[in-house]
Amino acid sequence: MVKKSDAKKKIEDLFEVWKAEEEVKPQGPNHFMEASDFINWLRKSPYSELMQFRARMGAEWCIEHWFDAYFKQSWRN
Repeated sequence: MVKKSDAKKKIEDLFEVWKAEEEVKPQGPNHFMEASDFINWLRKSPYSELMQFRARMGAEWCIEHWFDAYFKQSWRN
């Protein structure tokens, strides 16, 4: 089990790794990066243990909100 605060720091670093590895680029003004794509990538990666932290709403919910905040897409929630 990982501490939530430690997971957040490491996961935020992985956002850019994911973006580079998957060559993710917005396709236009109405196209947004999807947290679910990142979460699926994270599950399959060697970093999947970072999803093992306690959170009232669940780890995936937290990661989705961190993702949207990081990429300035929070208005979508």
